Amino acid sequence: MVLGLSISLWTKFLRFTGMMEKKIPFIVMIGDVGTGKSTIVEKLAEQTGRSGDSMFSCTTTSEVFWSFDGSMMIADTPGCNALKDPFDQNQWVAGAINFAPVSKMFIIVKAETRMDTVVDKINQYSEKLYELPEELVGVLVTHMDTVDYTCEQLKNIIRDNCMIDDVVVTSKQEDKQKLLDNLRNVSESTKPIDFQIDGDKFLKIFRISPRDRRAIKAINRRVDTFLEMKERFDSILPNYQGKDLTDLLFSFQTWMAGELARIQSDFCDELGYTLIGPNKNTEAGHCAMLANRMRVIMFEIRKMTDKLAQKSEVDARKCNQCGEVWIKVEGCDGATVCGNKDGGYPSLSADVRHQDYTRVGRFRFKWNLASGLTIERIDHTTVNMKKTEKEKRVGCGNRIVWSQLPRVDTSELADESKAPRQDGSEVLPGNADYKVKLELEIEHKTVNMKLAEKPTSSKPWW
Repeated sequence: MVLGLSISLWTKFLRFTGMMEKKIPFIVMIGDVGTGKSTIVEKLAEQTGRSGDSMFSCTTTSEVFWSFDGSMMIADTPGCNALKDPFDQNQWVAGAINFAPVSKMFIIVKAETRMDTVVDKINQYSEKLYELPEELVGVLVTHMDTVDYTCEQLKNIIRDNCMIDDVVVTSKQEDKQKLLDNLRNVSESTKPIDFQIDGDKFLKIFRISPRDRRAIKAINRRVDTFLEMKERFDSILPNYQGKDLTDLLFSFQTWMAGELARIQSDFCDELGYTLIGPNKNTEAGHCAMLANRMRVIMFEIRKMTDKLAQKSEVDARKCNQCGEVWIKVEGCDGATVCGNKDGGYPSLSADVRHQDYTRVGRFRFKWNLASGLTIERIDHTTVNMKKTEKEKRVGCGNRIVWSQLPRVDTSELADESKAPRQDGSEVLPGNADYKVKLELEIEHKTVNMKLAEKPTSSKPWW
């Protein structure tokens, strides 16, 4: 039997088998040109010549460095908003994320006179990164010596307005050991995550297209229409309540995801985009710009459905033998089996993705510029979802009495889930060949990233 591995996976295995055994944090710094990423790396890795005052990005490739004491690995990356070769430089950023399991991805921003400017910049990045697990994303604010407000004031503002808890602040005069300790304390609290940037994720996260008046007008027109659909839906929502409201929200989310794909296709048809030839990257960038602006609207819809799901009144209880949480959708309060090994339906796993049986109201949506959005109720449908073999093994299989199990607050269930937040949409649907080539280019960047030598004077990190 021959086991095949891609070059990047094999390289990653060789590089990091020992590193992961010793639990060395690996952090990636991303942000705009001039925010101080390379300056931070120079301080932590005792390097020179990576930062500068040029109007263009001084860092054009990604490189990984050891901290001066050998306790952490740090990826320095080009600015995501670079003016020269933005497509190539953002591929280097993606290559750094794919380089190894990431302990923390820090959004680097400069402290500004107004704190809301800092918040806006962080939110611009966090919206792009919303598919990543929440605990993977942190913030590092530089240039704190140039502002009047305190570090704690800024940290509280960021936590309240960006929903990011892991915030580190620094200034030019800060001691390198103190900065390293702060970064390490935040990074070591998170289990490293191997989040690979493929072609679709790359187009969702990075802005890679130059400005083109014709394309921008076509994008703005479609985004305005997409937003109008959502606003019209918001105005209709008060007419529904209870389970009808829940069914309507989830139906609308599914319909809007379909509209997003249709609008992308219509956009390509109007501008004659084929994603073939010398202009393929520019065309892909314009398509991604359209999709990503619409995905921000989709994210608002997703937040509404998540909020409603958390508030829904369900009977959730925990098995007193194995701790598995279940939600009852039908059946009595008497004896049953944890995990429903006998095929009955008195309860189901609290994870909504594993549900077996439910009744859902179906709705039909129509949109046109003249009459706006119309909603028509069709009927109810029974949804049966077959379990995988893994899901069939959920639960301990022991006898339990439903009425005697401890209740569980459903808000706790939402807090326990840290899975990547996805909206189901796809950038450039139907263009698999382009995405495969894009992934190969990113893999090439990952393989060719430089790994600086570990400081010989450093103490053993273990």
